[in-house]
Amino acid sequence: MSAARVPPIDSSPLKCHYPDCDQQLAPESAFVPGFKYISKLLGRKVFSSDLREHTYCREHSRAAKEAGIAVYPFQMALENLLQREQQEKEARRFFQLRYALEEAGVSAKSQNDIQHDAENSEEEEMEELGE
Repeated sequence: MSAARVPPIDSSPLKCHYPDCDQQLAPESAFVPGFKYISKLLGRKVFSSDLREHTYCREHSRAAKEAGIAVYPFQMALENLLQREQQEKEARRFFQLRYALEEAGVSAKSQNDIQHDAENSEEEEMEELGE
């Protein structure tokens, strides 16, 4: 995982997050350990605004990575990616079930409709038993 330059999007200055550095960085001199990997993992271009807390100057980029103090943004992105995939999977499952119900002739009803139908059927049963 190599450090790569951060493409500029946000106009506010970037700074090195290495302890006791706080050097202000131009976008072309800001480095993020694992930057190429996170772009590949997400399948999209990643912008400096996404990774502002993970920027380092050239001198500290490698040191932060080797010291293990760099919080790799791809770990965070991987969690977000997995969460998004899970949500998409649940949404697909919902629509598959809904489609299967519609194919079977059952329409999807709201909870209020179901309760109302249950109350009506109970009243009808009571009337039938009363007769």
